Amino acid sequence: MARITLTLAPEFGGTCFGPFPAGNIALGSDVEHCHIALSTALGLDPVHAWVTLQEDGACWLQPTRVGTGLFLYRAAGGGAQPVSGAVPLRPGDSFALGQPHGPRFIVAEAAEPVAAPGGRRGRLPPRGGRGVPTADAMADEVKRQISSTAMTWGPFAQLSQVFYRFRSGALMQPRYLVGAVIALMGMVATGCAGLVAALRHVL
Repeated sequence: MARITLTLAPEFGGTCFGPFPAGNIALGSDVEHCHIALSTALGLDPVHAWVTLQEDGACWLQPTRVGTGLFLYRAAGGGAQPVSGAVPLRPGDSFALGQPHGPRFIVAEAAEPVAAPGGRRGRLPPRGGRGVPTADAMADEVKRQISSTAMTWGPFAQLSQVFYRFRSGALMQPRYLVGAVIALMGMVATGCAGLVAALRHVL
């Protein structure tokens, strides 16, 4: 692979990042140090994982530290494989950050730029064959921008975190259940105190 793209799975918005040439691609929550930065509400490390594309086309995935949540899905099928060291990536493989059902990126080989007249390379022409973007291209760009905003903006990021925890079953962990019970008891206690105060005022 000479260049690659990393695309969020459709259930996470389908945003396509890249194409990336040979080198290291950092993914995490730190906007300053990551090529792909996601919301801190997802619980990711500042630099969570690296994707390395070598000059010979070999591609590798590795976590930045031992124990960070990183999971590989092979294109051939099978469940999530925890990643604790460098593993090879192939087109069609995907990987999830944080937890098995966290944000998942699909690896693909990027198309080479078409050769412009005179032997010079240029970018692929936009759909429609002219320099003016088509309605479909504009709609795709709006979708990418909205998806990126939803993954990084506060309220949407918090909703995304709840959604990921619900899908993965994390909300059924004891700490979340106990927290919910305590919050419910607090609401009941507050309501009872208000009712007693109102009755005292009336009586």
